[in-house]
Amino acid sequence: MIVTCERCEQRYKIREEKLPPQGGKIRCPTCRHVFIVRPDGTQAESSDAVAATETPISGAGEPAKPKAAAAATAEPTNADAAKPAAKAEEASDDKETWKLRVSGLTYAFQDLDSLQTWLTARDSVKGIKVAKGADGWKELGDYPDVLSIALLSKFFPMGDVPTSKDGESVPEPQKPSKEPKGSSESAGSSAKGNSDDKAKGQRKARQQPRKPDVRRPRPETEESAFAMTPRARKLLIAAVVLIALAVVAQFAGWLNLTALVPGLTEKKSEAIDTSATATSTAKPKGKKKTARVASGVKRPGDETEGPREVGPTKVVYVEGEEPDSTEPPEVIEDKRTPEEIRADKVKQGRVYLESKSWEQARGFLEPLMQVTPDDLELNQAMLEVYIGLGLEAEHPDLAAKVFAAKMERGNAFVESKSWAEARAFLEPLLMEHPDDLELNQAMLKVYKGLGLSDQHDDLKTKVAALQRAAKKQEKP
Repeated sequence: MIVTCERCEQRYKIREEKLPPQGGKIRCPTCRHVFIVRPDGTQAESSDAVAATETPISGAGEPAKPKAAAAATAEPTNADAAKPAAKAEEASDDKETWKLRVSGLTYAFQDLDSLQTWLTARDSVKGIKVAKGADGWKELGDYPDVLSIALLSKFFPMGDVPTSKDGESVPEPQKPSKEPKGSSESAGSSAKGNSDDKAKGQRKARQQPRKPDVRRPRPETEESAFAMTPRARKLLIAAVVLIALAVVAQFAGWLNLTALVPGLTEKKSEAIDTSATATSTAKPKGKKKTARVASGVKRPGDETEGPREVGPTKVVYVEGEEPDSTEPPEVIEDKRTPEEIRADKVKQGRVYLESKSWEQARGFLEPLMQVTPDDLELNQAMLEVYIGLGLEAEHPDLAAKVFAAKMERGNAFVESKSWAEARAFLEPLLMEHPDDLELNQAMLKVYKGLGLSDQHDDLKTKVAALQRAAKKQEKP
């Protein structure tokens, strides 16, 4: 029985034997509209309230997918349904209706877009057969118009679309229909009309030129891009085996690659003794031809390769001995000044001081003091070493020497009126020797030169007190 939706006018087939005697409610798969269908072929509108309490009929109007506009098919079984069926098939032939079969169910589509939408919404298109108009069932690849870009990219990314060449086309199964009593005449006329329509559709299909089988190019994937032909694979394996055998032969001594390949030859250089006092060197592996200076007398057992004249003597080449080098060792000239050399050595001693390696610092700096005994930085470093070793009591003159040198440098800043440098140099010294009269007098000049009146007044009072104390000590 062919029924038509009252809202969207979508047609589809249902089995009449599934309907109850009083009729059943059908939901349209396309627009979800609910209406009532009776066994006599009449349809009645259903309200929204009826649609809310509908009872679906198994096998009648149930879509395979939510986005599809299709229904399970069955042959018409009464005379009243025969005429609508014939009319529906005529309309299908005129509009070239598309049919689709999957899992024993047949679906009809009014246009190509509906069919493509239904196929794209599925999870798989395996086992699906398609027919256009009155054509027989064919594979999806037999109709290039059906293969949209979305369908190819989702189900056939490699371009392997099934066609009828892979297997024979499946004919549409004919199911026997049960004719009720009293309707044989109308059923006969309906069957005759259906056969005429089918013959007409087949003639029309034969007259139309068959579209060529179009296969889309197989897209190149990452795996196919790195794929190798069997011949290339065999050549690669053979090359790897040959390289491995060559390496094994080289290590075993069967093959000399250095002689076959230019550039691998090792250059042998003679060892030269650069030591002025060395009398002999270690002999390398193997024998080398060396030169011996002789007075023209050949020793027993010596193998000569021809003497050559070198002044009054002769040079004889002997195997198994090292040459006696007569060249003096290369001397690198030190272009540093004595002051720069001393400063570098003092810096090295400072490294030992920072790491508190007192013994290493003492052994490094004491020899320098014998060369430059009046160097302030060197004497100050040695004073720190003696304090670290606890030997400052053994060298009392060194502390006085360092203080005198610092005072001399500070007075030089004061005389040149470099007040900022003088303050930076003398203030730390004043903290170590707060009662030294000469140091306080120098700092008084610095504060006056910098315009620091507060510090100047305080220090002036202190200097006056120190002067009075010094005069008292001078009196017998």
